[in-house]
Amino acid sequence: MIEPTEAVDSTDREKLANRIEKAARHLEGVNRESFIDDASLCTSCKWAMITRRASQNNRLIQCRDLGQYVPGDIIECNAYSGVASLSLGQMAEIAVIIDISEPKRVGFHQ
Repeated sequence: MIEPTEAVDSTDREKLANRIEKAARHLEGVNRESFIDDASLCTSCKWAMITRRASQNNRLIQCRDLGQYVPGDIIECNAYSGVASLSLGQMAEIAVIIDISEPKRVGFHQ
């Protein structure tokens, strides 16, 4: 058994993740294919509303930008907007205005 305090390399982490996945498939008698969900572009999009039922392994993805349900295997979308990305308006709000009207003196001047 791998202790949490031990140094774990990437192959040990992969083996540990596989063991956790295998154990998770048998929780409460529900056989799930995968709890780690990164196959779709929608999983990291701010417009996606993703729901999954406990008794089924399939998920429903509703795109709030398009206003419709979309398939779960999307790999490209022109309406994609990452959850962590800022809009142009948000970037303008946090921008710092730099005044360049007065030339700055650099170095030693007399």
